[in-house]
Amino acid sequence: MSLGVDCGQRDHVARLILYEANGLLSVGAGGEAKYGLRNYLELFSVFNSPPLCTVLHGRTEIGQVHPLTFQAHGQGPILISLAGRGWVVKYIDRVRQQAFVEPSDAKG
Repeated sequence: MSLGVDCGQRDHVARLILYEANGLLSVGAGGEAKYGLRNYLELFSVFNSPPLCTVLHGRTEIGQVHPLTFQAHGQGPILISLAGRGWVVKYIDRVRQQAFVEPSDAKG
C-alpha cells in the first residue's frame, strides 16, 4: 500500500518530528510543537527507563543494576559494588533479569 510519500519526503518529515542522537530517536522540537509531549508521557516512559537486573544474595534483594554491568572485562569473575560492599556474580538469569551474588572482599 502506498501512501504517496517517497523515501526522501518520509525522511524529511521524520527529521522535522524526531530527534536522533547516538542512534536513539526521541521527540524533537517539531514533534513537541505539533503533538505535545505530554500526550505521550506514558509511552515514552517505557523507553526512558532502562531494564534493570535484580541482584540477589540468596533470597535477599541487594539492589538493581543495568544489565551491561555484567559484561565481562577479560578473564576472571565479574565483580560489582552494591549496598556498600563488593560482590562476585555467581549466576545470571537473563530471562528473569536476576543476578545471584556472593560477598567478596574484592572491590567491584
